[in-house]
Amino acid sequence: MFRRQLPWMTFCLMSIVGGTPASAWNKHFHTPPPTLRQQAADNDFAVLVEVVNSNKEPAPGASELRIKKTIKAHPGLTGITVLKHDGYIPIPDAKTPPTFLVLGYLDKGKPVLDRGIRATPAVLDYLKGMLAFDAADGVKRLHYCFAFLADKDSAVSLDALREFAVAADADLDKAARQLAPGRVRFLLKQPQTAPESIDLYAFLLAHCGAPEDTALMQTQLDESLKAETLHGSPRLLIAYTMLDRSAGWARVCGLLKDPTQKFTVRYAALQAVRHFHGKAPDVIAEKDTLAALKLALQHDDLADFPVEYLRAWKCWKLTDEILALAKKEGVKHIVLRRVLEYALRCPEPAAVRYVTAMRKQDPERVVDAEEFLKLEETWGF
Repeated sequence: MFRRQLPWMTFCLMSIVGGTPASAWNKHFHTPPPTLRQQAADNDFAVLVEVVNSNKEPAPGASELRIKKTIKAHPGLTGITVLKHDGYIPIPDAKTPPTFLVLGYLDKGKPVLDRGIRATPAVLDYLKGMLAFDAADGVKRLHYCFAFLADKDSAVSLDALREFAVAADADLDKAARQLAPGRVRFLLKQPQTAPESIDLYAFLLAHCGAPEDTALMQTQLDESLKAETLHGSPRLLIAYTMLDRSAGWARVCGLLKDPTQKFTVRYAALQAVRHFHGKAPDVIAEKDTLAALKLALQHDDLADFPVEYLRAWKCWKLTDEILALAKKEGVKHIVLRRVLEYALRCPEPAAVRYVTAMRKQDPERVVDAEEFLKLEETWGF
């Protein structure tokens, strides 16, 4: 089992209290960091400890952590009441020693501390409730987490948000349709709601709400665009389109076409197109998603994305438009790379001719592209 090799105290500083904003790791852009549940599953035990003794010398110091409560048990901890940590942990007040949720594993029968998280009673109760669920029941887990999205403890609310970020699409869709729309609307309207939470609530409301929610969705989208908090996520655009197909899709295409919009806004619109083409073709027809992808091909900083998507979908209906990119003056290298990769898999005669010409013009580039595609198809890169 893979284990992180950073010093344990590093994990205290990297704990979810004050952790990375969800907007920075939206799963359409980056891989979200692991949730508490995932971290617990990756370790043999989870316990609440208090620091009872800690010394700076000799470096790097040493600390003793008394086990106060077991969240996830392991037979290897039977009879052990104190864990050893090779490092100094400050104790500002001996009467109220700092407490941590410690996750660890057994190595040759010896407890190894993998990470520590500043603990509050709310965090412990939340995690204990989470671990009581069947790990395979993602829908129930999301319903449980929904109740904590606006929790007063920021560590709890952020972890609940992360659970939605890492959820399987099927679980997310099913869970969303079963939520109480009134509660989602209430959360969406709160002025203190963070941008990343608005993004999620809008997506949830599109599944459980009604056409009357279109005005609210439009307002949220307008405010997000004005505040520049879209961050490349398509969920608001997807939600708007699900509630009002005509107006929402027109907004997606308008943002995607507009060269004055920031990259993150146009990227969000492109991801909405990708969603409807690949996952919701019953909402937006293929001819319309392909027309939108043509718009994306016109942007130098976006063109490589739709080329890659179309190759992955084995959709060859825009072959002429894609091959034309290679003839554009000043085209970026990454775009040329994607065009070649597309052509290597495209059966259309024009693509075959392009590959034949490239083998004569730059055989090394073709070989590199072929090797990349083989690796991608073998290992799923």
